[in-house]
Amino acid sequence: MSDNHNTKSKDGKKNKKNKLVSRLVNHGWSWSDHTSLNRPNSEEFGTNYDPNTMTADERHMSLPNLDQLTDDDINVQFESMLDDMNLTEEKKNPLRTQRIETKRTMLSSHYKQKFASNRSRFVSPNDYVKYIQETADITSDKLYRCIESLRIELTNKPVSWVKQFGQNQGLQCLLSVLNNCYQCHGSRQANKVQHECIKCLKALMNNTAGINQVFDHKEALSILARSLDPMQITVMSEVAELLAALCLVNKDAINGHDKVLEAMTICAENNHFEHRFSPIIEGMKNESNVSLRLACMQLINALITNNEDFDFRLHLRNEFFREGFYDLWDDTLLPLIQRHNDNDTEELVNNKSSVSKTPNEKLVDMILVFNNAKDEDFEELTQRYENIRFELDDNDDCFALIKNSVKGTPADQHLLSIFQHLLLIRDDLYSRQLFRILFRTLNHQYDYIFDWTMLKQKAAQSAAQSGGASSNQNVNQTGPTGTR
Repeated sequence: MSDNHNTKSKDGKKNKKNKLVSRLVNHGWSWSDHTSLNRPNSEEFGTNYDPNTMTADERHMSLPNLDQLTDDDINVQFESMLDDMNLTEEKKNPLRTQRIETKRTMLSSHYKQKFASNRSRFVSPNDYVKYIQETADITSDKLYRCIESLRIELTNKPVSWVKQFGQNQGLQCLLSVLNNCYQCHGSRQANKVQHECIKCLKALMNNTAGINQVFDHKEALSILARSLDPMQITVMSEVAELLAALCLVNKDAINGHDKVLEAMTICAENNHFEHRFSPIIEGMKNESNVSLRLACMQLINALITNNEDFDFRLHLRNEFFREGFYDLWDDTLLPLIQRHNDNDTEELVNNKSSVSKTPNEKLVDMILVFNNAKDEDFEELTQRYENIRFELDDNDDCFALIKNSVKGTPADQHLLSIFQHLLLIRDDLYSRQLFRILFRTLNHQYDYIFDWTMLKQKAAQSAAQSGGASSNQNVNQTGPTGTR
């Protein structure tokens, strides 16, 4: 194969992947789905203050006299205001063309709003942090209302306010509350606080500074991943969408995909899950809640398709299949696509904008993204083996391919030796459990604590049933730290 052909092949694969990721984003989610909400009316968390009621002394002390500024000064402050509002260039450009009088009016309104917020009991982000830290009772209604108010502030305040919140231990404060919520599992009030904390984190990450703060924190994403709980459908849906969006972050030496995957692995290890993707699979099994299945499907696609490494994509997809996705794929997901095709709705669905699509239609889109990526990776795999057609899910086909690939090479005898040793495994529980650990290790599913604890328990059971202590003695002499 020529170098020119290789270049075209790589470019083609890259274009296909970009197309898949683009479709994933366009039909999935946006983490700027926040709506502007009014501040709750309570004496603790704000006042219904009208900025037009300022006294002359207050106005003189707090607001700049815009009438005395030159047009150039107005433009400089106006640009600073646009940055503070976290607007994109596309939204800034029409505002920049406004008349200078309009800019003065907008600046005046902006300063009045900032002054009004300073008259609340909660003047700065540090006030929120201090109040939350001092409120130890996670089930307190005051704590819930405070975090609810904080979420609204993080959503509507300028970027400078959000940055200041993060710089004053705001992120750590939210994560601590979230950890406390996990300790009160089953409490309705704690669940409400947990949901508001997730919304606060989502609002915090709605700008570059907030995203950087989360990625720089060692435990933020693993703590967030603990909220992937199928028993809390609304919370899990929100977290799955957020993690899927973070997977797409790849700039300034930040690889969101790797960070999210690492967080899910750590979360599974800390909670002794047998499989790190178990919560996602359980969420996909909930056929009564389309929104949850859609969020889980978005996360699955983000984890698999948003990776340049072909071998790693195959590994992740196979890991999902091994953990239960294979049965779901055959039993519910493929038939879902077929039903839409049978109803002649596929063309209609593809032509509709993501905004006007129903959750069911969006779910079909996500399934199609998964299926298309799987088919393209399979095509690349067959090209690696000179277009030999085989079933990747068939044991005989995979064995025949491996056997033929090493035939006539030094590896041929080693492969034969491996199979011979597998045939000689003793028919006792302890020995077979050791090989189970070996296979899980080869599949990158090995869990140090879970596997060896389970092995010791089963060996002890086997020893008790046989009336001897030989198996138990073997376990004590062999293990992760043993050198038998």
